Amino acid sequence: MLWYAFMSAGTILIADDSAGQRKVLELTLKKHNYETLIAENGQEALDLLETHMPDLLLLDVNMPFASGIDVCQHTKDNTRLAHIPVIIMTSMTDEKVKQAARNARANLIVHKPLSNHKVCSVISSLLPAKHQA
Repeated sequence: MLWYAFMSAGTILIADDSAGQRKVLELTLKKHNYETLIAENGQEALDLLETHMPDLLLLDVNMPFASGIDVCQHTKDNTRLAHIPVIIMTSMTDEKVKQAARNARANLIVHKPLSNHKVCSVISSLLPAKHQA
């Protein structure tokens, strides 16, 4: 059916304090039929989670007000949200950051910069297909 092409592949909450990174991620995901929720910092992400139920969180590790790891921990500790997959993005190679993300129960840790293909690949690996042809 013609309307199928316009159906959402899912809703992704993007939280990153870099405006450029947010825009690139948003445009990439919209090209692949994902809807996006945008947060400029960790607190905005937490606020959005109060009123929205995204299918996946894409969180920068270093953000003002609450880190991506803090947001991940909050999500996994909340019974209403715990099922949502979380991807932590970082440009840091410090093993302590990776361990903190694992302790917060992040589903995946990816290193920046991310190619458009990598973004879509990691998201599709964590999200079941919402719509079957």
